[in-house]
Amino acid sequence: MNIKSSKIVEINQNFNFCSQIFNQLNKDDKNREINSQYSQTYHDLTLAPQIIDFYDRENELATIWVFKQNTRLIAVLGLWGIGKTTLVKRFIDLNLEQFEVVIWKSLKFPKSLDLWLNDLLNTCQKEPKESTDNKIQQLLEVLSNHKCLIVLDDFQNLFAVGQMAGNYQPEYSSYQHFLKLIAEIQHQSHFILISQEKSAEMDYLNQENSPIQCLELSGFEAIDFLKNKGLQDGERWLELIQLYEGNPFYLIDIAVLIKDVFDGKVNDFLAENSLYHFSKVMTDLVDHFKAQSLSEKGVALSDVSHDY
Repeated sequence: MNIKSSKIVEINQNFNFCSQIFNQLNKDDKNREINSQYSQTYHDLTLAPQIIDFYDRENELATIWVFKQNTRLIAVLGLWGIGKTTLVKRFIDLNLEQFEVVIWKSLKFPKSLDLWLNDLLNTCQKEPKESTDNKIQQLLEVLSNHKCLIVLDDFQNLFAVGQMAGNYQPEYSSYQHFLKLIAEIQHQSHFILISQEKSAEMDYLNQENSPIQCLELSGFEAIDFLKNKGLQDGERWLELIQLYEGNPFYLIDIAVLIKDVFDGKVNDFLAENSLYHFSKVMTDLVDHFKAQSLSEKGVALSDVSHDY
């Protein structure tokens, strides 16, 4: 009887020991799973600008539809220097922890879609597969399994020069198909395109409750923007801002010029503004005009003839 009892005790002890090992293995597995999930949380903002000052864009910040459930593709549009990139970076700074993955890519020197997908998947710590279709499938799995925010800056560099706005260059036409997939296939992530032009697919997909939305920026009238820039005659700052249509890039340049050439006197500058105004702005307008198609140039010239 004593022998049997001791055997039972031994069996129970062995069982308890095995149970402890099993429970510990389960805990280790869970810890590895948690660590694996944590390792998937990363932010690559190497190419994003650092924002020091931010003015008068609170309404636009509130308009970015990233947290609207079905908005998967957002375009932030506007003229060069108007503040598109600054707005998007400010949004990210305020909401960085809302996303597992945040990646900022520039298309200043664009790549083919296949090479761009390689770059993006490597950033996501995924080994790219052979075909472009398989790479897209890999990316869609990431977008479905993790809450991602991916920014494509300078998107207009994919478009053809001298054609209707938003038409892709032949070597980049596959981006159009890719973006349609991003917009139409269900996932929990978001793309933001920063561009001077609206792509062709945006026109017919940009509707209420659509997975695509566009935010077009205009100039602002933030007088505070000109503070601490060495300017005088504050009562005329709004006039100066309006002259340059609230374009931050032009205003920074012109503030430096007023400080250096006119000793900071805005009144003196405005008395002789035409030369400085047209020499800077017209250079950019000519560059924009060259990029338009013949029909768009005709419309622009018609508008000018009516204005004058």
